[in-house]
Amino acid sequence: MLKGTGLALVGIAFPGLALAGAQIYEPLAIEVRAGLQASIADKPAPRHAFADSESAVAW
Repeated sequence: MLKGTGLALVGIAFPGLALAGAQIYEPLAIEVRAGLQASIADKPAPRHAFADSESAVAW
């Protein structure tokens, strides 16, 4: 517990010492891109479960 607290204090005191390392752009797989596009695609509003529109508005 004390060791973790000391490490946290050092991290707070010297934030410039953190290095992210070598990072490269890695494109998403085609399947992942297709799934993301499908999840945000324009879809019609879901139908309500009421018998008629007046009941839905009254609710």
